[in-house]
Amino acid sequence: MSGIMQQFGYPEVRDAKKILLDEMGKLGATRLEAEYSGGNDEGGVNSLKLFGADDAEMEAPEAWITREPKEGDEPYRIRDGVVHEYHPLWEAADGMLSTEFGSWAGEFSAMGTLYANVSENRVWREGSYEESHWRDDDNSY
Repeated sequence: MSGIMQQFGYPEVRDAKKILLDEMGKLGATRLEAEYSGGNDEGGVNSLKLFGADDAEMEAPEAWITREPKEGDEPYRIRDGVVHEYHPLWEAADGMLSTEFGSWAGEFSAMGTLYANVSENRVWREGSYEESHWRDDDNSY
């Protein structure tokens, strides 16, 4: 990805890839399959599957986790005395997609599967991408 996306705070592909593979490694996962969809101002990972060294499916973490508050936490993240945050693996998978789709804002829709394989040091996606085109059909109100 060019520096255009990086200037808006989105990671470079190499950085996003490293973060994703590192997060998988922390959980002992060797492969990941993450279903995603979005466009028109929202989107991201909908579900994910993890696989271990024996290629058996592992229990994937929940997307949202809670922890005890600590100094410096933003107050809006604290509800009912705990901090609610996105699990680092889910955040890393979304980060990988953001190198291409940014914040999902725009006139498009995309869906598919993000794949990652630690032993091959490889991340790729398969799916569809379609741009939406607004046209004036002269149906005045």
